[in-house]
Amino acid sequence: IVALSHNLNVQRFVRELQTYHDLLGFGDKETFDISQDIIGYREIVRKYEKSLKTYTQTHGYQDLFIICPKHGHVMYSVAEKPDLGTNLAYGPYKNEGLAKLWKKVMKTKTVVIEDFTPYSPRQGQQVAFIGAPVFDKRHTLIGVIALQISVAPINDILQKRAGLGKTGETFLVAEHDGKIEYRSDQTLRGGKVGKLVKERHVRNLFSKATETEISVDANNSGELEVVICRRLKVAGLNWKIFSIMSYEEFMTVELEDKKEDFYSYYAKQYGYHDLFLIHPDGTVFYTVAHNPDYKTNIIKGKYSNTNLGKLINQVISSRSFGFADFEAYAPSNNEPASFIALPLVENNNVVMVIALRIPLEGINRIMQLRSGMGKTGEAYLVGPDKLMRSDSYLDPINHSVKASFASPEKGQVNTEAVREALSGKSGCKVILDYRGQPVLSAYTQVKVGQTTWALLAEIDKAEAFAAVKRLKQISLIVMAIGLLLVIGTAILLSRSIVKPLSIITNNLEESAEQVTGASGEVSSMSQQLAEGASEQAASIEEISSSVEEMASMTRQNAENALEADGLMKEVVQTAEDAKDAMNRLLASMQAITKSSEETQKIIKVIDEIAFQTNLLALNAAVEAARAGEAGTGFAVVADEVRSLAMRATEAAKNTADLIHHTTKQVQEGSELTQATDDAFSKVHSNLTKVVELVNEIAAASREQAEGIDQISKATGEMDKTVQQTAANAEEFASVAEELNAQAVQLRHLVNNLTNVIGGSINEQKALSTGDTDRKALPLQPRKAISTSD
Repeated sequence: IVALSHNLNVQRFVRELQTYHDLLGFGDKETFDISQDIIGYREIVRKYEKSLKTYTQTHGYQDLFIICPKHGHVMYSVAEKPDLGTNLAYGPYKNEGLAKLWKKVMKTKTVVIEDFTPYSPRQGQQVAFIGAPVFDKRHTLIGVIALQISVAPINDILQKRAGLGKTGETFLVAEHDGKIEYRSDQTLRGGKVGKLVKERHVRNLFSKATETEISVDANNSGELEVVICRRLKVAGLNWKIFSIMSYEEFMTVELEDKKEDFYSYYAKQYGYHDLFLIHPDGTVFYTVAHNPDYKTNIIKGKYSNTNLGKLINQVISSRSFGFADFEAYAPSNNEPASFIALPLVENNNVVMVIALRIPLEGINRIMQLRSGMGKTGEAYLVGPDKLMRSDSYLDPINHSVKASFASPEKGQVNTEAVREALSGKSGCKVILDYRGQPVLSAYTQVKVGQTTWALLAEIDKAEAFAAVKRLKQISLIVMAIGLLLVIGTAILLSRSIVKPLSIITNNLEESAEQVTGASGEVSSMSQQLAEGASEQAASIEEISSSVEEMASMTRQNAENALEADGLMKEVVQTAEDAKDAMNRLLASMQAITKSSEETQKIIKVIDEIAFQTNLLALNAAVEAARAGEAGTGFAVVADEVRSLAMRATEAAKNTADLIHHTTKQVQEGSELTQATDDAFSKVHSNLTKVVELVNEIAAASREQAEGIDQISKATGEMDKTVQQTAANAEEFASVAEELNAQAVQLRHLVNNLTNVIGGSINEQKALSTGDTDRKALPLQPRKAISTSD
């Protein structure tokens, strides 16, 4: 407008119009009636209107006016609407925008902008005006030039959608005559130029005196929106430019190749059931699942008493990471749910809270590892309310997390191991589990934030001690076999001893008959020799019997030692198997330790969200740069969000200590298992020494058996010598009739011995033939042996 006012052609045109005005003598209250000399007027206009029309159309103005400075006559209009020729001081439009502009320019002698108001010559459309004084070379005011501005070019600029997503838009707001009105049309929210601004958060932000303001506030529908406001420095106007967008869309980034936003992709990628973005006032402005808790106030609304509501309240108060244990969650059909949350803090103020619903599948995947658990083994978690925190492998119907919360009387686990673990103790013992079955249970405490869980690994007692039971069965079988062998050996030995005795008895009987019939001439000598022989025979017989018995016992000891050696080797093998089982259990605990480290990904979650938030800020900055001046406000937001992302990274670091503490608890369980493994190693070492001692005993028994066999042989030689002595005594009997009386007595003794041994023989034969009624055969007398025999 300044350039136009200084343009020489414009100045000539104004001067010629003013001359025309003065020649026709239009008064101060009259209209500029060109009909009085239309030809002359057209001649003047024709010389200049082409360039002025071109300028008006090229620059998007609705009209161009040249006004008489003294009376306010509209001497020229490009559009030639009803305002052409009107008197702005006394005419019908004296109170409208063009008349106000003329008055201000005449008063200030400078460029003036008149704000949008309804303009009658344009059927009440909202128009604005900008005008400037036109001076001649002598700096005399010769006219006023004005441009009429419509809403269209402003809308064309502000309604460009690049970088504004689905819910974002930019618009102008002005304060005019004490009212806050739109100065551009809204495309999404329905605001029109000249209409009052009814959006509470926009009016509040406009009222602030600062040059730039950024806020996150709820609109009239209760939905959070990001609002950026910047003052426009235009003399005479109180205008501000606003950029507004749904807070949910503002805080999310849509992935082009995935056709979904980053948070949805992240939750799906890592298996989280839901991800929440929550305003400090408690408004849940974003969720992945869009359950009933979406767009509600989790602090003040109907879900404020849920574990998520309590967690968000705690996190905002403490400005630190928080964890909520499993509880029935109403927005998810009362299914048990657990949450973690982390606040984003700026200048010690929480600006947003990020929450994640912990996936139960991830916990079950860790707890249901089957390596080293056998057929009846399982590991599971129990909370302080004695309800499941992971699904049971053996009883998923009543002891899954969902089932235990749905029916606590059936799903509660109130065993000795659970009670001790929740009280902070660790141990390993045989108890009755939740099924009422005896199990070998290893248990310890697990700290999750400020919450205590019990971690248990259990296996049925029968399966755990199956190796020991199998060893007992083997021992009983071996003992039974050994007993049968002893009985069989005794029977065989009895047969081998009784038969020779029977032969000896027969010989003694015959000798006694011969002695009885012998001559008494050598009775004295024969009696002495016979008595000596009898005594030696009895002694040798006792020695022989004792030696045989010792030989039998020694052989049995040797066999028992060999059997004991075999059993001890099996015991050693069983100990090795038990040691291997403990090694597998140790490996399983180490696997649990390693799996527990997976929870450190929670730190990565926050760090990656901060990183992606930083990318979001960068993207917003780039789009703001593309949008030009309209996007300047978003550039400021981008800087603020990047600052938040850096703080979020620091907050993630602080949570590492919590995860380290959890890992340490699981490590203590591994150390307990390692100690048990060391004990089994000591048992194995001691059993190995016992096996060596048993081997030595077996070797010693074999050596004793060999020595007893040699003694037995020597006893046999002695027996032969005694028999020879008895023969010599019989030779003397032929001349020892005087020994007849002693011989009779000897016969009596022999008969008694015969009766005893005969009974044993018959009993033995009865055992072998089954005839227990057969009596001993009578002894037949034998003729006396002559000396010559």
